[in-house]
Amino acid sequence: MSKGAKLHALKFYFCSFIIFVSGFLASSDIFAQCSLLPPVVSIGSDKFPNSLCSPVTADLNYRITFASPTVAGNNHVLIFDWGDGTPVTSVNLTAGLTTYNITRTHPFPANSDCEYRVQMYISVNSMGACGTTRQQQVVSTWRTDAFNGGRCSTTIPHNWNHRAYRLSRGQYQCDF
Repeated sequence: MSKGAKLHALKFYFCSFIIFVSGFLASSDIFAQCSLLPPVVSIGSDKFPNSLCSPVTADLNYRITFASPTVAGNNHVLIFDWGDGTPVTSVNLTAGLTTYNITRTHPFPANSDCEYRVQMYISVNSMGACGTTRQQQVVSTWRTDAFNGGRCSTTIPHNWNHRAYRLSRGQYQCDF
C-alpha cells in the first residue's frame, strides 16, 4: 500500500471515529436528560374524533404517572406531533407532580390522507423524545372514495330473488 493510500485510509478511519463518537455523545445526551425523569408507573392515551370522514377534529388525551414527583429545575414538555405537517403542540408540565392528564384538540386537513399517526412524548430540556413516555394514536380521516382509491359498485340482475331471515338482533341470513 502506498504512503498516499495509507494516509487516505487513516483520514477515513479518523473521520469515521469522530462521527461515531459525535453520534454517541448526542444520543447519550438524550438518554442523560431522560434519566432525569422518575420511573413510569403507568402510561396511556386515547383519541376522540368527531368523525371518521374528513373533515376531522380530534381530542387526543395523554396520561402518565411517575413513581415520584418530577424535579424542579428541568424543563419538562409534552409534545403532540400531529403527523400532518402542522407545527407540533408543546405543553409545559408543572414540576413537582406525579400524574399528568392532558388533552389537546387538533383539526386535521380537509384534503387529507386516510389516517395520521399522532406521536405524544415528553422531552426534558428540549433534548428530544424520552422513549418510556412515547404514545401513538392513529386518527382516521377518510376523505371520499374517489380521492382515496375506493371504487364500489354492485350489480343485481333484474330476475334476482332473495329472502332475508332475521336470526337475532342485528343478524340476518340470506337465501338466494
